[in-house]
Formats: sequence, structure tokens, C-alpha cells
Amino acid sequence: MLKRFNLENQIYFITSKTFDNEKIFSDDRSCRLFIEVLNECKDKYGFELFGYVIMPDHIHLLIKPNPRNTISDVMHRIKGSFAYKYLMMTRNHKGSATRENGINKPTLLRMSQSQLRVADPSWVGEKRQRIKQQPIWQKSFYDHAIRNHQDFLEKLNYIHKNPLKHNIANDLNQYQYSSYQNYYLSNNNLTKIDEYEI
Repeated sequence: MLKRFNLENQIYFITSKTFDNEKIFSDDRSCRLFIEVLNECKDKYGFELFGYVIMPDHIHLLIKPNPRNTISDVMHRIKGSFAYKYLMMTRNHKGSATRENGINKPTLLRMSQSQLRVADPSWVGEKRQRIKQQPIWQKSFYDHAIRNHQDFLEKLNYIHKNPLKHNIANDLNQYQYSSYQNYYLSNNNLTKIDEYEI
């Protein structure tokens, strides 16, 4: 596989799909977890976020990494952190989503992260192995380097219209897991979008 070509001070349009196109983002809890991870990674790795949408089986992002990290570094951390937290949230300590050891999935979903860690301290040491055994994302991701202002606007509009394109929303004002909320409704409750300078 060819090595990804990284450009400094570059905005990227990113697409990343779930493993086997599983619709893991069909519920609020998974979407909110992804936003939480996105916010944590943004603070920790200093990238700029200009747009996003969470779809049932994929995500789109408009991201500009800082000079210390490549787009590959940023996406590796976002995807890895989400995969770990998602598995912690939805699986029991043996990696099964079924009833086992008296804990069923609905009960598990109500448990906090700290409760899950206490219940299963082996998770931390087996993090990478768990993610390999139960992949959440397809390997790698698609990236497109934004060429100019027009290209940026086209990709941003594509991101915002994705819920309509895939028939998961009839009214973009009502679809909350998109930067459409930030740009058109001034709603920064889930995440803050960086200002794009022309």
C-alpha cells in the first residue's frame, strides 16, 4: 500500500466507514460518544475542525492537522479512541454483546465508563487486541486535500446534505449530528467548529 502523502497547513475532507458497513451510529449514544472523542482529540492533538457529519455507517470530516501531526496521526487517534470507548460501552468483558455473567446489553449500555473499568480491569491491557478482534472501522480512510475556497464550500455542502442524500433526515434543522447545526443554527452544544479563513 502506498504511503499517504501529507501536506503541511492543509485542510482534508475525510471519509471513514464502519467495519462491514455496520450501522453503529444509528443511536444517540454512539453519536454522542463519537462527538466526545472528537472533542477530546481536538483538544489533545490541536487539529482544526471545519465540518462534520455522522451517518449510520460512516463519518465525514473537514480537518486541518497542526504541524506536529499528519492527517494519518489524527485519524488513527480518533478512530482508535472511539473504537476502544465504543467497545467499553457496548461489550461485556469477554467481548460479547450477548447476555453473559448476568449482564445483558441494555444494562451494560447504562453503565458508566468507570463502572466498566472496575468490572473489567483486564480491558486496559488488552485494548489493542480487543479492537483487532472486534473491528469497528474499516482499515484506513479516504482523504481529499482541499484545493481552494470553492472546493472547501463544495465539500462542506456535501457534508451538510448527506443526511438528505441517505434519507435519514427530511429537515436538516432537525438532524443534530452535523456541523449544519453550527453554521446555520448557531448551535454549538455538541462541538465548536473552527472559523474558516478565506
